[in-house]
Amino acid sequence: MSFDMFGPLTPAEFKALRTSMGLTAAWVAGQLGVAVNSVLRWERDRTPPEKAARFLQETKMRFDGEVEWYDGRADGLDSAGRRESRYMLVPRRDPDDPERMPAGWHLMVAQRVRERHPEVRVLFDGGDE
Repeated sequence: MSFDMFGPLTPAEFKALRTSMGLTAAWVAGQLGVAVNSVLRWERDRTPPEKAARFLQETKMRFDGEVEWYDGRADGLDSAGRRESRYMLVPRRDPDDPERMPAGWHLMVAQRVRERHPEVRVLFDGGDE
């Protein structure tokens, strides 16, 4: 999915970008300090405001950076010359801290890494699968 970074987004582009990162409308609304209905309206039939579009586009840059970081670890060796871990631990539930990324985000990062490295296994943090 390619977007004109920091340009305006259509309602469909806004929703595609949000969902591609595993983010809920409620989480985005909380980060922007708006009602969930506002986010849903922007995705349905209103052009998202510049602030909201920029926030999602900056979040996408962070998302891509995280995928690249894990991708590099899956390709590389650790400091002792051993293969990096073939496991990614992801949270099962959203954190209590609204500043942290939601569980869906981590699942989407893991899925993107698995698309490039099918040998990497994704496990829920805490050992339960």
